[in-house]
Amino acid sequence: MKGNFSALDAVLAKEIEKGTLGGCGMYVEQHGKCVFSKTYGSDKSDSIYKIYSMTKPVTLAAVMICYERGLFTLQDRVDQYIPEVAATKVWENGKLVPQKRPMTIKHLLDMQSGIVYPGDVTVPEKEMQKKREEMIAYLEKGGKLGTVGVCKGLASCPLEFQPGEGFRYGASADLLGAIVEIVTGMKFGDFLKKEIFDPLGMCDTFFFVPEEKMPRLAKMYHWNEKGICVEPSKEQIKWLSLANPTVEPEIESGGGGLFSTIKDYAAFCRMMLAGGKSPDGTHIVGRKTIELFVHGATTDAMRAASEWLSDELAGYSYGNLLRVLEDPVKQKSNGSKGEYGWDGLTGNYFMIDPEEDLFLIFMQQIAEGKDLSLRRRYRAAVYGALD
Repeated sequence: MKGNFSALDAVLAKEIEKGTLGGCGMYVEQHGKCVFSKTYGSDKSDSIYKIYSMTKPVTLAAVMICYERGLFTLQDRVDQYIPEVAATKVWENGKLVPQKRPMTIKHLLDMQSGIVYPGDVTVPEKEMQKKREEMIAYLEKGGKLGTVGVCKGLASCPLEFQPGEGFRYGASADLLGAIVEIVTGMKFGDFLKKEIFDPLGMCDTFFFVPEEKMPRLAKMYHWNEKGICVEPSKEQIKWLSLANPTVEPEIESGGGGLFSTIKDYAAFCRMMLAGGKSPDGTHIVGRKTIELFVHGATTDAMRAASEWLSDELAGYSYGNLLRVLEDPVKQKSNGSKGEYGWDGLTGNYFMIDPEEDLFLIFMQQIAEGKDLSLRRRYRAAVYGALD
């Protein structure tokens, strides 16, 4: 440890002592040097985590690479690549209606496509859940779909709103992964490995865990009725897509499929902070391309319509699969304007702060996800330790 990070250490150690964390890891780097690195509880320095939606910024990097190579533009219609999307209907005022305007790649990046995740509240959520169950049943019988095939199937599910007229966190990044496959002629995972993982030395990052690395897989927990970390149920493990982590998945999900380590994800953050270059100077993505993409796209109307944007993400905007801090005072944060990053289903979190030349990675595996109070406390402790 360097600097005065004793408060950060105390915050995390206390959670372990109380049992509200079973294991976690924290890494902070500034000006190219590690200033804090420690694991707690059952986690180790080389633990492998399912990172869920922290996959999305990696998918963004793939999109940026394709964009700057001229393989598509952000204004391109999604149906140029996935024709089935042209016929996708919108659930509007209790009935299905055609799209008023074509869905674009930029709509996917900003979660303004109308595509939802499976759920049990709205009609589009229920239809997406039904489609998911149909696909799982098909695959369990030996069927094959692939990443592109799965996304073509999702196109039959109705949209929550007209493309460009709302905000809804959903499966848009999975379609982006499929589009990367289509324009490059490579499996999504192969493209990520060739263009990002191998050049950055991210040797433990992929869509499944090799059998020989399984002893390093971080332990999954869930909170019991007292908020204490205990073993999850078999049903929770299945819901978290961890029943068979060594099996290559049918869909290489751009929205939430990757496993990774703190070391590997630090290499990714370091590249983004360094303007798209690896430590040896290898060009991954252009500096100007990163500058274009690390900006939000949320309108005031979308914030007003979304409790999540107006409360938990107050002061942040969302765009290009990232949250971007626009007003630290509204967030009640001692962070910096322009800080960006994302998190994952089980409470994983990262942020990159260009103003402070800083990034932070926090990993945990808890079925119920983040503890927002803890997140705010460890962020405050990190910024409070800076000179």
